[in-house]
Amino acid sequence: MPKTKGQEIIFGIMMVSLMVYGMVVYNITIATGGISADTFIEALKELPIMIPIAFAVEFLLMGRVAKKMAFAVVDPSKNPRLVPFAISICTCLVMCPTMSLIATLLFNEPSFLNWL
Repeated sequence: MPKTKGQEIIFGIMMVSLMVYGMVVYNITIATGGISADTFIEALKELPIMIPIAFAVEFLLMGRVAKKMAFAVVDPSKNPRLVPFAISICTCLVMCPTMSLIATLLFNEPSFLNWL
């Protein structure tokens, strides 16, 4: 886990980039009804838009929310090895719905059903 603010930023960029790419590939696969080599290329086109948004949302807001959720479940003094897992799980719990909402607003017909 990152120890300094610089390490946290680099780690955040790497994790956000991989997660955004995976989710964009997943969403394109669902929208087109299948996966192909073109799916991976098409996903690259959305990355310049979604990575900065996802990083800002995670770094400025949802990262703090995820940590509060994780520390409500795991006591770092009793289970320090579980802390990174708890934070990662809680980050996914808050970031996936948030980024799905943002992507729905940017790329789809904005509606509650499309978001779900």
